[in-house]
Amino acid sequence: MPQSTRGKWNHKGTLKTRGFFEPSRYLLLGGVLFVGTELSFSLSIGYAANNHQAIEVSMINYLWPTFTMIASILLKGRRATWLIFPGVLVSAAVCSGCLEKVMGSNCPGYTGILSPIL
Repeated sequence: MPQSTRGKWNHKGTLKTRGFFEPSRYLLLGGVLFVGTELSFSLSIGYAANNHQAIEVSMINYLWPTFTMIASILLKGRRATWLIFPGVLVSAAVCSGCLEKVMGSNCPGYTGILSPIL
């Protein structure tokens, strides 16, 4: 049964917005965060000392949405649907395939990449 929406909509049928979720503030903050993320990613690729570090940065950039979902499930107690598990597996498979393709026999695997973090 859907959650009640009483009080959330005005008489014109549009959603009431207050505070942070005003469209202009939301767009401005989202744009600033997007530019900051892309700038940080570009700088970290540019300052990488070797190819291995550049690949590590790329893997972290690719996997951060997956890590965010896993962290919200584990730390905040969010409910996980069955779609989370195949999504995480596909994400890990794509990353390991990319690592194998790019690095060849020098591929460190997940333990080599995660060792500086842990």
